Amino acid sequence: MLPFLGTISLGSVLGVYAASFTFDLIHGIVNAILLILLFGTFERIFLRAKEKYFLDNTIA
Repeated sequence: MLPFLGTISLGSVLGVYAASFTFDLIHGIVNAILLILLFGTFERIFLRAKEKYFLDNTIA
């Protein structure tokens, strides 16, 4: 949003942050809920990829 402002001031910057606060809060809460619900699935996927591509636990 900042590039669309005519002048950039402290008030306009704070206004942009205030306008996006609700969206950012909901976005963070939903991400945390999905991470809790789907952690087991993601853990299996990442462990399988780790075993497949990093056999000796070192990054080459």
